Amino acid sequence: MKNISIEANEPVDPSRFLHFYKVSVGLDNGSTARYDVVTRKPAASLEDLDRGEGDAVTIIARSLEGDRMLLIHEYRPAINGYVWAFPAGLIDPDDSSFEAAAERELAEETGYRVVRVDDVLRPTYVSPGMTNESIAFVYMTVDAGQTDVQQHLEESEDITVRWVTRDEARALLRGAEAIDQRMALVLHEFIS
Repeated sequence: MKNISIEANEPVDPSRFLHFYKVSVGLDNGSTARYDVVTRKPAASLEDLDRGEGDAVTIIARSLEGDRMLLIHEYRPAINGYVWAFPAGLIDPDDSSFEAAAERELAEETGYRVVRVDDVLRPTYVSPGMTNESIAFVYMTVDAGQTDVQQHLEESEDITVRWVTRDEARALLRGAEAIDQRMALVLHEFIS
């Protein structure tokens, strides 16, 4: 199979954060299939679909002692409700690195400052059946005892911050509240 064309499929009221395309794929049997694709950045050509450089960061923050993880509970219109997740956000043009983007997003969404960056995993695709969005995981250590914690949320953001122990993480994974898949996988490892 091979992509053979791309055509914009933008809605009447375009979004600043998402772009929509129809991608035609040449099948091995000679026929053509259509796929609908959502991107974070405009795609003028098929080559623009490769987003290996990263669109966003997900922040996996542990306490200094390593016994708690920092989570957020955020309203998400796509699910018409709140979801438990890790702090995350888009990489801004001014961000010099994944680490810089993660430090900025951590401060904005949670009010916490990073003690150290422990690891950065290269960007990976989130849901390649629908989008080319790629996200880098940034592992950080954060002092849960910071006293001057103040979120800097955008008007449209509704985020509550919570530190969880392994037992609380286990209960969250077994509970009925909506949870982010990336968070679920990392929390599963955290409690194991």
